Amino acid sequence: MTVLFSTSGLFKTFETFAVFICLVIHRIGNQGSQVWFGTADFEMNYKNTPSEVDAEVLGVGILTCMSIVSLSILASYLIEGREVVQSTVIDAAFCIIAATLLLTSGGMTCFTYNSVFALSGPPTVANMSISRNSQQVAGAMGVMCIVTGLLYLADFFYLLCQRNALLQQY
Repeated sequence: MTVLFSTSGLFKTFETFAVFICLVIHRIGNQGSQVWFGTADFEMNYKNTPSEVDAEVLGVGILTCMSIVSLSILASYLIEGREVVQSTVIDAAFCIIAATLLLTSGGMTCFTYNSVFALSGPPTVANMSISRNSQQVAGAMGVMCIVTGLLYLADFFYLLCQRNALLQQY
C-alpha cells in the first residue's frame, strides 16, 4: 500500500484521475450531453476544419486505452512492486505514447473548436449548430487533455531516471 504514496504511485494515481476527468467531460460535460473532440462537417456546418473526425477517433481511442492501461499499471505496482514494473520498458513506453496522443488530441480539439468559433462570427452572431457553451466546454476538455499529456510526459522522464537507477543497481 505504501507504493501508492511513492512518487511513481502518485504519478499513476493522478494520471488515472486525470484520464477519468477527461472521460467524464467527454461523456457528460455539456450539461449532461456529450462533448465531442471533433465531429462531422454536417454537425459543425463549416467545411474549413478538416481534422474534426480524426480528433474524435484519436481522443476517444486514447482515453479508452489509458483508462485501462493506467489502472492496470497501478494494479501491477501494488501486486508486483514498483521496481519490477519499472525495470521493464512497458511503463515508459505507455507513458510516452499517452503523452504524445493526449497532447495531439487536446491540440486538435482546441484547434477544431477555435476554428469553428472564429468562423461563427462575432459573439452576437451565434453558430446555430454548436452553442458557445459547448465550444467552451470542448475547449476545456482539450486543455485538460493537454495537461494530462504533460503529466504523462513528466512521468515518462521520471521513469527513465528511475529505470536507469534500477539497472545500475542490478
